[in-house]
Amino acid sequence: MSGPRIKDIPASERPRERLAANGADTVANSDLIAILLRTGLQGKSALVIGSELLAKFQTLDRLSQASVKELCEVKGIGRDKAVTLQAAFTLARRMAAEIRTESPLLDTPERIADLLREAEKSHEGVAIGSYPFFREGRTGANFVVRATDAALADRCIADLTRALEATGRTVVAGGI
Repeated sequence: MSGPRIKDIPASERPRERLAANGADTVANSDLIAILLRTGLQGKSALVIGSELLAKFQTLDRLSQASVKELCEVKGIGRDKAVTLQAAFTLARRMAAEIRTESPLLDTPERIADLLREAEKSHEGVAIGSYPFFREGRTGANFVVRATDAALADRCIADLTRALEATGRTVVAGGI
């Protein structure tokens, strides 16, 4: 598989420029991998290699567990690029462990309100509401996230979901 060289793509469509302009959450996983790879090889851009890595390993989790040898089986991935990918995934795992360790305990309405207040503060222009539910012996809370900018609301939902999951909470799809 070949594709256009990154420098032949309009600047506004290049992964680095899109990330800088719109934030990391707006960039596809294959593009994020391409940013880490930095370069491709003759006739094969870093974008194509990033897509091939995802196709081979199918999920980010499987890709993150791949050995240097397994990564190097993809044409365009040498030892240095494989090590760069492993370093990035290791940092992500360590960050996730830190978040789990440092996550606030959400055992009172006040602590939940604090979490929602912080989410609103870090996403200016977003309003978050919540209400409890009691169903079939289960308790929980539903959250309503409103913003005039859909992308901003989506980022807030993603951040809130990560924060809740980091505390061991189960977030139901479509449940925020």
